[in-house]
Amino acid sequence: MRTLRALILAALTLAVSSPALAQNPNPATRDRAVIQNRLGWDYMKSEAFDRAADAFQSAIDIDPTFETPYYVNGVGAFIIEDQFLVTETGHETMNTLPYEFLELGT
Repeated sequence: MRTLRALILAALTLAVSSPALAQNPNPATRDRAVIQNRLGWDYMKSEAFDRAADAFQSAIDIDPTFETPYYVNGVGAFIIEDQFLVTETGHETMNTLPYEFLELGT
């Protein structure tokens, strides 16, 4: 799960700072990125979340101007972070993330 968060942070950093985002993609490059993005969705459907994150990151690496994998990486994080394991004796929270609000800046 930490790997996925690191990938999301890296993707967001790339989205904000990459000069490649201002360029138009080569159609062949976009096609390769779309294939990786679809592969990521297939992994999401089969609940192979780490593989999905890797596929979405591959799509981003291939074509940083392709927006969809950035968003899907975020969705993947929400899916993983809000899971519970239900057992015969009750449930276990599958994460330890804080839910408090933080005040940023003044």
